[in-house]
Amino acid sequence: MVLDATTKDRLKQQIEFYFSDSNLPRDKFLQEQVASNEEGYVDIALLCIFSRVRSLLSSTIADASAVAESTVADVADALEAAESLSLSEDRKRVKRAAPLKAAQEVTKELDERSLYASPFPYDSSLDAITSFFQQHAPVKSVRMRRHLTSKDFKGSVFVEFAAKEEAEKVQGMELVFEGAPLKMEAKLDYVKRKEEERHARPNSPVGTAGKKRRAEGEPEAGEKGAEGGAEGGEEEAAAAAAGGEEAPAPAPQYEPGCVLHFDFGAEVEFTEAPTFGLVKDSFGGRYDGGVKYVDYNQGDKSGYVRFNEPSQAAAAAGKAEEGKLMVAGYSAAVKVLEGGEELAFMVKSDAARRAATDKREKEGGGGRGGRGGGRGRGGRGRGGRGGGRGRGGRGGGKRSRTD
Repeated sequence: MVLDATTKDRLKQQIEFYFSDSNLPRDKFLQEQVASNEEGYVDIALLCIFSRVRSLLSSTIADASAVAESTVADVADALEAAESLSLSEDRKRVKRAAPLKAAQEVTKELDERSLYASPFPYDSSLDAITSFFQQHAPVKSVRMRRHLTSKDFKGSVFVEFAAKEEAEKVQGMELVFEGAPLKMEAKLDYVKRKEEERHARPNSPVGTAGKKRRAEGEPEAGEKGAEGGAEGGEEEAAAAAAGGEEAPAPAPQYEPGCVLHFDFGAEVEFTEAPTFGLVKDSFGGRYDGGVKYVDYNQGDKSGYVRFNEPSQAAAAAGKAEEGKLMVAGYSAAVKVLEGGEELAFMVKSDAARRAATDKREKEGGGGRGGRGGGRGRGGRGRGGRGGGRGRGGRGGGKRSRTD
């Protein structure tokens, strides 16, 4: 396989990003790979099964051991010009040229050379936004800000440039994206302003929601979330709904390469049906394996596991022998979804999530309560067992939201 100059350059940029200050502190799997080698090297073959690298190589191989030596050599050739990376003597492994700095120092430097920018269409792609800013200054990374629950794109991004001076230069420009003038602000200024707004309005819906998000684990302003966002999305959501009409459902936004499909086969006979929990544990769970969620019903012959990072899905698939992996005690064929299959799954998953949200809202949008009881809209009232706070005052019974 002969790689053209454009593909080589994109491979170099992508793998440089994997090892960059922007990504490596967030990528637990890659950190583990770096730490497992005394000199910090990572096998190029492993990087070749990461989703974006596979896409650039037009490869469908999801097992590092199956990557051809010629492919590894081609990628090594592409990395020769990467100043931030260093190849091993055998040219089969790669590492950072300089050690990673302390996390606090890295975060400060990243934030100083980053801008907040909006508005962008909700169906914008990462590549389109990155290419747009690349026209004006060297871009290290773009992080699309997403709503915590739905993961929908909020129409705003954090752009990290190569240097603080580049960020300041772009901030002074009057840029227009698809007909809309962009509002740009230094990330540190944006974070500070949003924090001040929250403190100034502690009893507002925004202030209340902020407290709830932090209780559930979303980072404080200035910390990094799943997409690098430092602040929640009420402002953007309110702006979208201001017209009084329901906005059309946007195409699902997702990072490719995070969904793994497993199939026990139609002929399997379960002596003890696999459970959701066993499936999740088979892939390392939330903390060790990076499992975001599992789509599986007990006794089904197949299911899906969505990971936080493409590298985590690739690592799980890479453990398979001849395409098979032990899942919940049974052999299952596994593969990382791509292209149309992945899109179909994400559309279905997104539709199910929206339907569940609509159902909750139609039932009264209740909050937290005890067994059979909860908070609804309006008055407060207590019943006996199963009684709750319903819409209209005091009362008992099993219904809690719509007495």
